[in-house]
Amino acid sequence: MVRQLSIVVWLLVGVVLLAAQERPAFDIASIKERQFVSGSVVGVEFQPGGRVIATMAPVPLLITFAYELLPSQLEIAPGVRNDAALMTFYDIDARPEAGAIPPGRLTRESRDKVRAMMRALLADRLKLRMHTEKRDLPIFSLVVDKGGLKLQRAPARDCELRPSPCRWVTVGPASGAVGQSVTLEGLADQLSPFQGRSIVNKTDVEGVFDIRLPPFSRGATIPGTLADGVPVDGTAPSLETVLQEVGLRLEPGRQLLDVYVVDHVEKASPN
Repeated sequence: MVRQLSIVVWLLVGVVLLAAQERPAFDIASIKERQFVSGSVVGVEFQPGGRVIATMAPVPLLITFAYELLPSQLEIAPGVRNDAALMTFYDIDARPEAGAIPPGRLTRESRDKVRAMMRALLADRLKLRMHTEKRDLPIFSLVVDKGGLKLQRAPARDCELRPSPCRWVTVGPASGAVGQSVTLEGLADQLSPFQGRSIVNKTDVEGVFDIRLPPFSRGATIPGTLADGVPVDGTAPSLETVLQEVGLRLEPGRQLLDVYVVDHVEKASPN
């Protein structure tokens, strides 16, 4: 009987150790708390080789990045909304171990693996806990207009240079959207905060583009902008009009989505 119990214990220990080994994690992760500075660039981005750089990123932005959520898919439980930990900003430099992620531009599979590492990082360092609920949410679908896409394909660039030439330069109603070697999925994600509902890329167009959209009027009254610290010009064309000029269109619709509710979060543990 004792021998059987010993075997069971060792089996359980083996399962726990195997789960720990399979849990994706960054090899190096620096997390530093930052004071918010109005008008500064705020964002989280993938780097070639799986490195993740966050600049003055608030906790909700880190969560939507790690879980690949649309803005309307994240909610904060009432008991957490006024928690100081939720309203903290961070600079993060996180790197996978050598060889864990192939070099160069990330594939979809590599992005998913890096996001899993970010989820593990948030659970470990911020003690993040959430639960999900299914909701039927209003969205905009980003589709190619009847006249075809009129965006400029990006030339070959070395995205591993520092600073990387493959990036969003600025995004916001007052400054427009300017990006180099960016995807249409990235464009949809960047523009979602300014339309009052999530924009989902349904163009089925692959590849990267150099995008330069002019200033546009805000589609919803959302306080603050992304890398955009000047007042919005009320006479500017709508975002829909600006997108149509480059062969894109927004179609209203609904989609059943998971909504993630933040139940608990703490300030990041020291490095």
